[in-house]
Amino acid sequence: MDWRNLPGLAVAPLCAVCGAPLVGGERWLCTACLGALPREHPDDGPYGPLRERLAVRGLDVRHVVCWTVYVHDSAPGALIRRGKYGGRPQIFAELAAAMGGDVARRCADARPDVLLPVPMHWRKRLLRGYNQAAILARGLGRAMDVPVGDNLRAVKAHSTQTRRSADDRARGGEGVFAVAHAEELRGLHVGVVDDILTTGGTLTAALEALRAAGVEAASVFTLAVTPRR
Repeated sequence: MDWRNLPGLAVAPLCAVCGAPLVGGERWLCTACLGALPREHPDDGPYGPLRERLAVRGLDVRHVVCWTVYVHDSAPGALIRRGKYGGRPQIFAELAAAMGGDVARRCADARPDVLLPVPMHWRKRLLRGYNQAAILARGLGRAMDVPVGDNLRAVKAHSTQTRRSADDRARGGEGVFAVAHAEELRGLHVGVVDDILTTGGTLTAALEALRAAGVEAASVFTLAVTPRR
């Protein structure tokens, strides 16, 4: 018998990282684990320089902000996977709220005019039930007071970019994304939001689509970044 299901017993929610009971309005993560998440800074160690992963000729990339680092064999890594693959979209909502203030401060000198989440092909969206990039974008939009658009569209399915060569990533990203109503973005600074910056292939494909649609300035915001291979 699972004692947690017995009537009359209240079970305190536990931190998804350390397992400690959550108190005082904490959700999913305790304050200590939230504060202990490693913060990424461009050009740091094995994670940078980040702009090298996202070089798009003819596009002014103003900010590349990755809030934390993703290591597979770590508690924060497991938390992100749980949110992404375990049917827990609320995890991304909470992390977006936590990272929003940091991101707003990092780009205070050049705030984007609109945020666009990296879209998910409809088949994958149907299977997963949500697009974690869209959840992050909505949270960041609230924190930054920036509207969230849906002009970026996935026009064909694409597989994960991890463990693929640079040439394979470039070929795999061609034609994946398109921009709807490009006239709405003309002259704007567009912020592109995704969950993890890994190889940069997916985000570069999204930036290429924006450049082809006439966007001249963009920034990239992700929840996490992985070390370069």
